[in-house]
Amino acid sequence: MKRAVDAFRSGRGAAFSSWAEGSKGNGGAVRVVPTACAYHDDAVALASHADTAAPVTHAHPLGRVGAVAHAMAIAYVLRHTPGDRLDAESLVATVRGATAEAGTLLASRLDAAARLARDLAAPQDAARMLGNGVLAEEAVPLALFAFLRWAPDFEAVVRNAIRAGGDTDTTAAMSGALCGALAGEERLPSSWIERAETGPKGLAYVRSLADATFDLWEKRAARA
Repeated sequence: MKRAVDAFRSGRGAAFSSWAEGSKGNGGAVRVVPTACAYHDDAVALASHADTAAPVTHAHPLGRVGAVAHAMAIAYVLRHTPGDRLDAESLVATVRGATAEAGTLLASRLDAAARLARDLAAPQDAARMLGNGVLAEEAVPLALFAFLRWAPDFEAVVRNAIRAGGDTDTTAAMSGALCGALAGEERLPSSWIERAETGPKGLAYVRSLADATFDLWEKRAARA
């Protein structure tokens, strides 16, 4: 991350380190949540913004497409309510349609995530099938699996994403974002909210960012 920031400041663009084409990790995907919320009703704009934001630090095509995939999944979920029946195949088809040019590996894992959720697979079994490392092509399908398997139970989604092992903070954050998009704040575990940080970058700050994101969407929607 430090190399990426230094490269950005010096005008050299994205930092290339582990992969010649740039990082194909899951960082672009995990931070795309506000973009997905602000542009959830405009698939073309959302895909463009997600793809543009990722390469600051994750320029590899798979790192970028992972961000687009997660953004599209969140946008799909935001168009539903907790009482709705989410169609896993429709969700996966929507996400896959926006990421088809990335090749077949991510697409096949997205299909596998839906199948594993339908079969009520355990987190560890899903991790063996999908992977649980830092690659976007592993983290996005695994987070989607946890969401499809346990939603709308936010606590179950996040806890079981962690039980899958590997890059647990990222997978838990991504699956939690998906479930939060469906359930809303009122369905988050109250004990978790009560224990959230209260400092300068604590709960109040996070809520202010959420409010700013909503305002951005509302103003953009009003101009449409």
